[in-house]
Amino acid sequence: MLKIIFCFIFALSLLYSNERQIQQREFVNEQQHLKQLQENMPNSNINLQPKSKHEKFSLILNEKPCFVINDINLTGKNKDNFSDRLKKVLKKVKFQKGQCLGKKSIAILHSAFSNEIISSGLITTSVIIPNQNIKTEKTLTFEVLEGKIDQILINESNNTTDKISAFMAFGGNVSSDDLNLRDIEQALEVFQNSSNAQVGVELIPSLKPNFTNINITKQKSFPIIAQLSFDNSGSDATGKYKGDASVQGLNLLGLNEILYLSYTKNIFRGEHQRVNNESENGGNDSIYYGFTLPFGRISLDFNEYKYNYDQAIAGAYGVYKYSGESKNRNLTLNYLYHRNQISKNSIYLRLWERENKNFIQDYELDNQRRKTAGYEIGLNSQFYIGNGSIVLGASYKKGTGARGSLRALEEDYNGGTSRFEKYILNFGFRKSSSNIPLTYDLKFQAMYNGTPLTMQERISLGGYYTIRGFDGEMSLVGDRGFLIRNTLEYDYINNHKTYFAFDIGNVTPQAGLHDSKNALAGVGIGLKGNFKPSGSLGYDIFVGKALSKPEYFETDKVALNFGLTYTF
Repeated sequence: MLKIIFCFIFALSLLYSNERQIQQREFVNEQQHLKQLQENMPNSNINLQPKSKHEKFSLILNEKPCFVINDINLTGKNKDNFSDRLKKVLKKVKFQKGQCLGKKSIAILHSAFSNEIISSGLITTSVIIPNQNIKTEKTLTFEVLEGKIDQILINESNNTTDKISAFMAFGGNVSSDDLNLRDIEQALEVFQNSSNAQVGVELIPSLKPNFTNINITKQKSFPIIAQLSFDNSGSDATGKYKGDASVQGLNLLGLNEILYLSYTKNIFRGEHQRVNNESENGGNDSIYYGFTLPFGRISLDFNEYKYNYDQAIAGAYGVYKYSGESKNRNLTLNYLYHRNQISKNSIYLRLWERENKNFIQDYELDNQRRKTAGYEIGLNSQFYIGNGSIVLGASYKKGTGARGSLRALEEDYNGGTSRFEKYILNFGFRKSSSNIPLTYDLKFQAMYNGTPLTMQERISLGGYYTIRGFDGEMSLVGDRGFLIRNTLEYDYINNHKTYFAFDIGNVTPQAGLHDSKNALAGVGIGLKGNFKPSGSLGYDIFVGKALSKPEYFETDKVALNFGLTYTF
C-alpha cells in the first residue's frame, strides 16, 4: 500500500514539473482546431450591383434659354425619405439658389438624382419630372415613384414551405416594402449558405403598377454535405495525425438553418511509454456541433465543442496517464446593421462558457478544475475595392463570474483572474493583380489585456495557424501581443496554387515589455488546391523554417504541415 502511495506521489511530482507545458500545448491545439472548424462554415458574399465608375455631373453655365430656379422640391407619397439624397446631389453639382438652368442642366440634375437613388439599391424606384410652370414659380419639382415588392417566389412557386423560407431569408413579410437590392443580396446569401447548389434571382414585373415580383432560383440538391479530412495538426504526445468526419444539414426544417456535427480523433497512436510491464499511449478526440438560424440581417448561432486528450508519462515504477477534458459553449447573436455596394458591417454579442478538468489515472485533480463564463461584443466590417478586400474587426471579451464560474488559481498571486478583460483587433487585406494570377494576403491580429490573464486567455504564437515555420509543439505565450501573416499566392493552373509565407509575431509576458526575446519569425512555401472528380478533394502542403526565436524555444529545423479534405 505504501509503495502505491509513494508511486502516486512521485507521479504527481513528475507531472507538476511539466504540467503547464502539457496544458498549454493541448489548449493551443484545441483552440486552433476549433477555429479551423468554424472557418469551414458556409459564408457567401453576393454583390448584384458592382460599384460603378464615378460619374461627375456638372451643371452647364450660361446655357440659353434658361430658367431662374430658387428651389428644388420633391413630390410623392414618401418624398421625405429622399430629401437627404437630393441635398447630397445638389451639393455635388454645386447648385445655388437663383441659378439659371437650361434644359440640359435640368436633365443632368435628373440623371444625377436618379443615379443616387439607384446606387443605394432602390433599382426599381424612378424619378420623373411632372408638368410644371418653372418660369413662373421659379421652382423645379421631381416626383419619386417608389418601386415596391409584390410577391417573393422560389422557383416561381409560392407554397407554404416557400413562404416560410422567404419570410426567414428576408427577415419578415416584405410585401409592399421598397425593393432594395441590398435586401435581396442579404436574402440570397441566406439562401446560398443553406443550399448545396447555386442560387440566383429574377425580377419579374407585377400586374400592379410600380410593383415587382422577386423570383429566387434554386437548383435542386441533396441537403447534406459530408466531409472527411486528414492532417498532422496534432501533437506528438497525444497524436500528431488526426482524422475528422463532418456533416452539415442544410435547410432541413425549411428555415434556411444550418445544422452541423464534426468528430475528430487521432488516427495513429500518440507517444508510447513503457516501464516494466506497463505501457500507455497518448490520444485525443473532439466533437463539435451546433446550428445557425438566420432571420434577414439577424443570425443566431449556438455551438458546443468538447475536447479530450490523454498523455502517457513514464515514472520510476510505471506509466501514468495524464488526461484532460474541456467544454466550450457559445451563443452568438449577429446583426448586419449596414451594407452597400462596397461594404458589409455587423455587430455581435456572444455569451460563452468554458470548463476544464484534468485527471491522473482517472482521478480528477480538483485543484486544476477551471470554469469561466462571460460575454464578448464586437464589430466586423468588410470592404470590397476593385480586385481587393479589407476586413476589420474589433472585440471586447469579459469574464463575468456567471454560470457557476470558479475562482482562478492564479488570483492568489495576481497572475490571472476568471473576471478578466481583453481587447482584440483584427485587420485583413487581400489584393489580386489584374494582369497576372498573383494575390497578396495580409492578416494582422493584436491583443491587449485589461487584467492579468490565465493561460486559457493569453495569446499563443507558433505553428501553422499562427506563425508558420514552427512545428507547434511549443508556443510563445503572453498577456498581450501581435502577429502578422504575409502570404503571396500564385495560381499556376485552375484551382491550384503555390504560395510563399512570411510571418512575425511578438508577445508581452506578464509585467514584461516587447523585445526580441519574445518574438518569432518564420518562412515557408506551400502548394494547395482541389480536384473535382466526384465531390471535391482539397490539399494543402507546406514546408517552413523558423527564422527567429528565443534560445529556449524548441522546434524542428524544418516544419512540415499537410491537410487533405474530401467533400461530397
